[in-house]
Amino acid sequence: MFFFVFDRSIEEEGLRSKTRRSDEYVLTRSKILSLLFLLCRIFHLSSFLLLLFYENDTPTGASFNVKTFNAIAPTGLEKFPRGKYEVAGEENDLPGPPMAIMLRSHKLQVSEVKPTVRAIVRCGAGTNNIPVKEMGERGIPVFNTPGANANAVKELVVCGLLLASRGILEGANHVKNVINVEEKGEHEKIATRIEKDKANFGGKEIQGKTIGVIGLGAIGSRCVLFFFNNYATLFLFFSLLRAPTGVMKSRLDV
Repeated sequence: MFFFVFDRSIEEEGLRSKTRRSDEYVLTRSKILSLLFLLCRIFHLSSFLLLLFYENDTPTGASFNVKTFNAIAPTGLEKFPRGKYEVAGEENDLPGPPMAIMLRSHKLQVSEVKPTVRAIVRCGAGTNNIPVKEMGERGIPVFNTPGANANAVKELVVCGLLLASRGILEGANHVKNVINVEEKGEHEKIATRIEKDKANFGGKEIQGKTIGVIGLGAIGSRCVLFFFNNYATLFLFFSLLRAPTGVMKSRLDV
């Protein structure tokens, strides 16, 4: 059994065991947070759990202050209990210095990260807009929320594929920029012309086609299952990190 004791007097050094038994370890705060982050990824826990980890490290009666650099969905902010957490886009609206940062696409600069910041949350998958290396050197963990917007992106992928395969945008532009202009806005002539020209934009059905998917992450796997369930489509997929598992594996011949 392993256990760790947090000693406030050595905050910068991190977590240290109070005795010298062989089954106790000396770990820095950044290492412990990295371990928690890994557990969150493995068990698909929400990122706010890492912020909750810090709650006990705030003075009694004080709130945990979170500064946002982008508009964050209210449904996500509701995860933070009112009274224990204060979330605001302007530091002047917080009761004290920020202890954590939440952002989406904002290009975070090192100078924007105050010494009081203990964690940085990217509300999305990528962290390329955050100086991860510099934050690591300061012992500030940076973590993301993979899969949070996976369904929304999947729907846009489906929308884009349908639009492209059926020539919908090309047909709409033809009506607007060609037929409407040539027929001078006369509705009866436009209707007749549309009926005549529509065969040029019929496109092809997706049913029975082969679709290639590169990457079987949260988005790719959802796309595969959607088209498989609705279009009985054949797939060719490639993934460096993940093989089909669970529901996907049971529905695909792999």
